[in-house]
Amino acid sequence: MQIGFTHRYRLPDGRASYWKPIRFKVLGVKALSCRLRILSLSGKPLSGFTVRTEEDQQTIEGKLTTEGQLEYTIHGDQIIEINKQQ
Repeated sequence: MQIGFTHRYRLPDGRASYWKPIRFKVLGVKALSCRLRILSLSGKPLSGFTVRTEEDQQTIEGKLTTEGQLEYTIHGDQIIEINKQQ
């Protein structure tokens, strides 16, 4: 499954931008896991993202892939929140 969205917003006056947390529900059962990847569209390695579950606010540790993408192992039937660290 791929979900495409933009998480960086520019203010109406165009002077500044900010990051808004993203939340989504993962379907399935908790016993099964899948991988979540955050892709770099610029080709530069990514950093500074926090991924956590809404239920217990547990931070999920990710790893940087050889392609410069961030990869997280998540489970089904939970709500995930992704936030960009300032």
